[in-house]
Amino acid sequence: MMKPLELIQAIRMIKRQALAQSTQLAQLRQALIAFVSEPANRQVNITNTSCGLYTRILLNSFDDDFQIVVVLWGPQSASPIHDHNGTVGAVAALAGHTIEAKYQILRTEAQRAWLQKQETSVLKAAYVTPILPDETSQLHDMVNATDTWAATVHIYLTPITDFYIYEPQPDGTYIMVERKLWFDGDNAWQTWQTPLQQEVLGSGS
Repeated sequence: MMKPLELIQAIRMIKRQALAQSTQLAQLRQALIAFVSEPANRQVNITNTSCGLYTRILLNSFDDDFQIVVVLWGPQSASPIHDHNGTVGAVAALAGHTIEAKYQILRTEAQRAWLQKQETSVLKAAYVTPILPDETSQLHDMVNATDTWAATVHIYLTPITDFYIYEPQPDGTYIMVERKLWFDGDNAWQTWQTPLQQEVLGSGS
């Protein structure tokens, strides 16, 4: 069993080592699978009140040089297409099913971008998807197309403060709009100290 605080410690250790990117991803995947596979980590009372399109809670501290984010997706909720400011990271499903689509940047001109949709994946069980600082793995959108809540865990090895969303235009291009990354709370690992079963996450994936 990997508890939330142990996940934080594992990511901190990955950050401290001078690892090749492929090794970083392998270790991120291993840690994420250990965390999301533990049923107790889905039995927690987390607020679903958000100042954004979905609830984004920082599992660790703002003072850390990485971010572990638990995202709660309400029924039929979705993110816009967005990038991750060049970070290396990974995403895994904690509960429910979400659909991720990747996008490749073909070219940009000023604040306008030409994108090509890449593969689409269903995040469930122990599926982990990478975020890499290249033109094929930085951009994605995520959708909870179900009528129940879902939750995902996102790890960013470099903290994200600013990022771009990509707003579709009638001519098929996208306008890049800068956004600030928000959180609806931090140090959420403490919430798992006295876990309470709740419908938001439920007991299954």
